Amino acid sequence: LKPFWLKTSQRLPLPAPLTAGIWPVWPGTMGKGKGGKGGKPGESNEDAMFRMMGGKDSGTHRGKGMEKGGGGKGGKGKGWSGDGPPSLEEIPEGRRKVLSDQLEAFVGGSDAQFELPPTLTGLERKFVHSRAEGLGLTSQSFGQGRDRYICVFRPEGGPAAPAEAAEASGGSGELGHGSPAAEREGNGDVGQQGEEHESETDLGPVLYSAVVLDEASSTRLQEFCGRAFSDGIPGDWTVHADHMTICVGSLTEPLTEDSRSVADAIRKQTALLKVRQELDLKVVSTGWSGKVMAVGVVGCTSCNKNPHITVATAPQVQPRQSNDIRRLSWQAPCSLQGRCCEGRRAAGQRTSRDFARCSSCAPFQRDSTRSTQ
Repeated sequence: LKPFWLKTSQRLPLPAPLTAGIWPVWPGTMGKGKGGKGGKPGESNEDAMFRMMGGKDSGTHRGKGMEKGGGGKGGKGKGWSGDGPPSLEEIPEGRRKVLSDQLEAFVGGSDAQFELPPTLTGLERKFVHSRAEGLGLTSQSFGQGRDRYICVFRPEGGPAAPAEAAEASGGSGELGHGSPAAEREGNGDVGQQGEEHESETDLGPVLYSAVVLDEASSTRLQEFCGRAFSDGIPGDWTVHADHMTICVGSLTEPLTEDSRSVADAIRKQTALLKVRQELDLKVVSTGWSGKVMAVGVVGCTSCNKNPHITVATAPQVQPRQSNDIRRLSWQAPCSLQGRCCEGRRAAGQRTSRDFARCSSCAPFQRDSTRSTQ
């Protein structure tokens, strides 16, 4: 004899698929196929719901607003709607006025810097960058993710010159508008240290480009960090304090992966830099992760989301881990000088650490294993 429950189940219809009970049937999405009249070919109920909630033709691209429970803001970040990049007009007029008033108050005051909280959205940071530039100020964003914030600086020696690139928005990163450094007049010959160096034709392709500090600036940076960090630079750490990376590859053909909307503008600005061009950098913040010490800088464009100089690393720690520092604290500015260089790998050289092998960087060659002891 068959159990009673088995006999009953054979007479009852099977339940409908669970998705039919979870996703509502939107008007126009049922009919011929999944697309149906009024829908889109091959569109599921779920896709149709997100399309109708997110706006015309948004498909299942829910944006950061919905992924984090934004309740239908969707798009490319908070408050964005429609096609194309977000516009500053998306920021409420009242909010724009508050930010503008804060910047104008800073201009009229005597403070050297003005830090805005990380609660600003990416679009609001873009507005601050744009407004600061119009007021002749220098601005730069630092940090990662929710800790990312923007600082505005009063430039030394007069108002900042306008930058050529605008900030990305939607939390995807932004470009700080540093004053573009002019190439100083000089003989252009940096190989005057009585040492013969390999010609660039004997070297491999450009691995990456950087602003290499001169010896005096490297020493000044180490002394600055000895004061700025409570415990100074640990004696057993490897000291770097030698360069700020501009990009992977050459200045004219940067290879740094960058998904920000300003990526093309940054590459164009980078291409304006010249090898052996002298630059002034300004240290404006410090960062510490327990294993690596770095300083944030302004004064030169960089494909790095957080332009910085790795100062020192703990034993067995790679300098690139400074890219993972999420929070940098503002410090009284410290001025540094350096020169644009394109680091190349010499014939037979297996690592790219000693980028000073490039003839254009030769005067600033240093021992990467040097310590503070």
